[in-house]
Amino acid sequence: MTLAGRAPFHGLPLRLHRIRVADAIVKIPSATLKTQVRDALVKLAGKGCEDIGAGDLARVVELDLSGSGLRSLKPADFSGLTQLRKLSLRGASVSATQICSSLITLKEGETKTTVENLNLEGMKLGESQGLTDRTLPDNCFSGITSLRSIHLAGNRLKNLRANTFSGMTQLEWLDLSRNQLSSLPSSVFSGLSNLWPLDLGRSNYTSLPSGVFSGLSNLKWLAINNQFAHDDTTDEYKATGPALLTSLPSGLFTGLSSLEELDLADNGFTATGVNKLPGGLFSPLTSLKGLTLFGNADTPWTITKLIALDVRNNGASILANVLQVEAPPGNFEAEPGDGKVT
Repeated sequence: MTLAGRAPFHGLPLRLHRIRVADAIVKIPSATLKTQVRDALVKLAGKGCEDIGAGDLARVVELDLSGSGLRSLKPADFSGLTQLRKLSLRGASVSATQICSSLITLKEGETKTTVENLNLEGMKLGESQGLTDRTLPDNCFSGITSLRSIHLAGNRLKNLRANTFSGMTQLEWLDLSRNQLSSLPSSVFSGLSNLWPLDLGRSNYTSLPSGVFSGLSNLKWLAINNQFAHDDTTDEYKATGPALLTSLPSGLFTGLSSLEELDLADNGFTATGVNKLPGGLFSPLTSLKGLTLFGNADTPWTITKLIALDVRNNGASILANVLQVEAPPGNFEAEPGDGKVT
């Protein structure tokens, strides 16, 4: 017996996963996936297996397949999940091409699905067969305009296309950490004016284009920390060489007037000498409350050094403390749709 006449998520072994329907989290015992999905809906709807249909699929709002051993996806695997809000495939062994093909059924204008949170962390999508440039297929997320958060950490991506996030005007949360990106297209974040945390940490950046953040007027937290050569043969981020990011262009932070927390820890910046950060680099950051510079040369950075870089707090007083933080502060922990605190 298949779910609604088809066998979704083929290739999944016997493992525990969960489905959230309406306001209930249903934890499902080990079985084949089609039985798990069907039985979860049976428990909720009180129906026999043979009676599960499109109306029941339409009640699923959260689908968590992280750590499930999922090995492949078909284009129609998510069809019928018209109320799906949150989808996690974290750690699944599914190719980038299959991911993008399966997301077609979640795009507005086709099934009117309004997916808000998408977790693709740790899937190693950059190593997918056929991806010679180690990037995501063209227009992978195009059309899913309801997305408010995307987790792409730990995917061994080396490149991003300029249109990767095109049209995603509702996006608020973006995690690109723990990849192998060395630079970014200057317009990659164009149109993402609602973004408030952006994590670019623990990657391979050697340079960043001036003005790449210029349209992120609501950004409050930005991490560009730990840009070291590292061992990419394991899932652990371990530095194996010197800092790769040793300079920043003077106009890098243009437009970030709402930014409150900036993490530049563990890079190759200095307050003097050849890797000196340009004067006035931090001038646009009139709302800055916390700046992380530990792990760079010349640490601790004195007030005199910070004055030279025009580091300001709330547009008035010089920031006296260089904070040592590695994660978003408490009021940045909630994901979009989970009770964000501003």
